[in-house]
Amino acid sequence: MSNSIEFDVLLIRVSELQTTRVVVAPWETPVLRAMYGEDVEEVGKEEVTRAAPDVEDEFARLALKYGPKNSETPIVAAVYGNFGPGVAKLRNTINRAYGVSGEGAVAIESGVDEVPELTDEQIDAISAAGDAAQAAVVPTEIIESLEPQPPVEGGIAAQIESELEESDIDDDLADLA
Repeated sequence: MSNSIEFDVLLIRVSELQTTRVVVAPWETPVLRAMYGEDVEEVGKEEVTRAAPDVEDEFARLALKYGPKNSETPIVAAVYGNFGPGVAKLRNTINRAYGVSGEGAVAIESGVDEVPELTDEQIDAISAAGDAAQAAVVPTEIIESLEPQPPVEGGIAAQIESELEESDIDDDLADLA
């Protein structure tokens, strides 16, 4: 795998008075487009020689660098997906940037050959299945709609309360003072 890839040269209009020129890896461009929308203009390419990054480290770096915007989800996760599917999609994008795909794709972080490249549709299906499983495990709408219930007579709260009444906590505290 060649260590030479073309980075994107972008002009980002940050405000009415400020435009910033950045040179970023091609897998970083979609994250910036998600942040700045039409205010990102690609103005060229720049040849850069660098080793392919560890995919999980790169995902974490992008999450820290660009963070969440008006939500708890980092922008990189909104672009590529959360957890395993997001890392897989980022891996595919990095592999394509280095000109590696299909059966010749390398799992960059582990160095294992012949890792099949997943299609974006396969990754989206895995992500949707994960979202459905997460929704089944944590049904927040249902939890939020529940009203607190009064304690059951003779339940654990009553048992703890009676044990506290029977103990000599006040005497123990007085001895400590």
